[in-house]
Amino acid sequence: MKPLRFTDRFKTLFKSAVELSHAAGAEAVLLLLDAPADWNRLAKLAGPGKLLVAVDTLEMLEGAREAGLQGIALQMPDSPVYDRITQALLEAVADDLLSPGASVVAWRAAISLPKSRISSTTRTMPLCAKSE
Repeated sequence: MKPLRFTDRFKTLFKSAVELSHAAGAEAVLLLLDAPADWNRLAKLAGPGKLLVAVDTLEMLEGAREAGLQGIALQMPDSPVYDRITQALLEAVADDLLSPGASVVAWRAAISLPKSRISSTTRTMPLCAKSE
């Protein structure tokens, strides 16, 4: 599995998600990833705000905690993006990573998708969600 690449596009979109979280008064940014990342670099890009990372497996989170990031292993790689974000929010509240009713900016950073899987629901875009 290819690790997350910190392209200019990724950095711009990630910075926008962080800025949106500040402007909206969100409690955190939730980043849904398809692959592991350079967690130290990601934590540095995130700055002082709360960043939660949601990935498919525990192995993909290796090193995230040491970088100061809070992670969620979803164990549902074939589920639709909306379901994975919903599950990540539910688990974050259950694990006391988010407070109930918190505002969250959720973003899915796709590493690589075959053209057959690209749709309006899988394009990279920040959204503001409220956990219940």
